[in-house]
Amino acid sequence: MIDHNKLLTIALVIGFFATFLLFYQKPFYSDEPPHFSTVSSFCNFKASPPSDMPTIAGYHFFAGMFGYLTSCTESVIRLLNLLLGLGSVFVVYFLAKELDYNRKEKSLLTALLPILFPFFFLIYTDVLSVLAVLLMVFFLYRKDYLLSGLFGLISFTVRQNNIIWVIFCLLFVIMDKNLKLRIDRKIIKNIAPYIFVLLIASLLFVEIGGFAVAGRERHPSFFLGPMNVYAILFFFLLINLPEHILNFRKVFYRIKSASAGEICILAVLFLSLFILIFFTFSIDHEWNGEQFNYFLRNRILNFFDSNLILKAIFSLSAVYSIISISKIKLADRRHYLIYPLTLLFLAPSWLIEIRYYIIPIVLINLFASRERKTERILIIWYLIFTLIFMFYLYQNLVFW
Repeated sequence: MIDHNKLLTIALVIGFFATFLLFYQKPFYSDEPPHFSTVSSFCNFKASPPSDMPTIAGYHFFAGMFGYLTSCTESVIRLLNLLLGLGSVFVVYFLAKELDYNRKEKSLLTALLPILFPFFFLIYTDVLSVLAVLLMVFFLYRKDYLLSGLFGLISFTVRQNNIIWVIFCLLFVIMDKNLKLRIDRKIIKNIAPYIFVLLIASLLFVEIGGFAVAGRERHPSFFLGPMNVYAILFFFLLINLPEHILNFRKVFYRIKSASAGEICILAVLFLSLFILIFFTFSIDHEWNGEQFNYFLRNRILNFFDSNLILKAIFSLSAVYSIISISKIKLADRRHYLIYPLTLLFLAPSWLIEIRYYIIPIVLINLFASRERKTERILIIWYLIFTLIFMFYLYQNLVFW
């Protein structure tokens, strides 16, 4: 009898390595040069991060040790990211098994996520960041809080704003499924690893005057703004388009069954959101300018910011994304903490950067309690989306 799970695993691994063979000798893309330079310095035990690198060099340290034990070349470090990517997919599989969700579908949604897939083959921090956060959540569910906290600390050394997901784990422990606080001696013991990570993060924040280690003129430590919140709403609509189309029926029936009073309240609420987004959406970071339209995100954002009609379409899309997200059921009420924490995760970032949306979307896809059919439609959409993007990336015509 054919074991479809084994066949799927083999096909996935072959697909990943086939893509790796296409990209492993390609010239550097975008920010790969400073990342590889820092990795190389760790390979040679001469740590010297670029003066404008805003993140702690956690990824570069681990990649440098891998390069020291193997070979400190571009291809080998790209191979490391491939292995980390495969690790992320398998962690999602076992997490979904722990949650009793659609294991195969959840794994494929992570493997083929269009904004994540390209970074499996490039020297970027994001894949290790995703893996560390997923392992933190995995051991949270296994109730191994020490290991969960350890991976939370690793995730923080890779990208400082991952401290938000450490807070998610802490809140998950101290709340029950009805979001009621539970504090006793055992709970305090369980959350101690997360408190330790938060303490380290606080000390670093005080020591350097913020979380941006360098390059603060472009990554200000005390910035708060809605641009990335608007952008993730818009791009999530595009990335999960089939789901949002399917959700339209749910939205329609909800409106149809609502009373006149409820409809008025909802109309005022969503009109207010539309006005807010329309009048506050702006692109003012240097790296989001039209001169950087090699980045697909910039092309899309600048296109919709080019006139009032397109800006209205962008604003309506973001509002509908909010409505549609409200129809995505999460099995555990504590999972809904993802939404307010995503706002905190994104608000301090001035640069509109699609890579910042990877972890929130991975977690939403993981925790969403969907029909298997819906997830399979999403997988097909992801596959088509990813293949088209990778074709243009291979020709060096566009980058996320």
